[in-house]
Amino acid sequence: MNKPGLVNLNSKENLQKCNYIIDKIADRYGYKRVDILGKRRTVKHIWPRHTAMYLCRLCGLTFQEIGDIFNKDHATALNACNNIRNLCDTEPRLAKEFKELRVMFNV
Repeated sequence: MNKPGLVNLNSKENLQKCNYIIDKIADRYGYKRVDILGKRRTVKHIWPRHTAMYLCRLCGLTFQEIGDIFNKDHATALNACNNIRNLCDTEPRLAKEFKELRVMFNV
């Protein structure tokens, strides 16, 4: 039984939404899906991967669920969301870009 307020990752709708986000973020930044889900930690991979994680979080997935999808642990998902929030607070250009993505994904 799920705890109240937590998303059931087994829900096809939630998994489809997250997969859609990953695919569209990869397309937008000129990467393949495996680049977004991969282990590379270069700066050029961080923004797209963290952005995709945060958008999945805004869709209601838990940090553990996001970590499972991205083959990371929950702390990495938490760090990704905090990183995007902090960047958006300090970098107007990135804040504008992230706002556009939120509109694109309706989150």
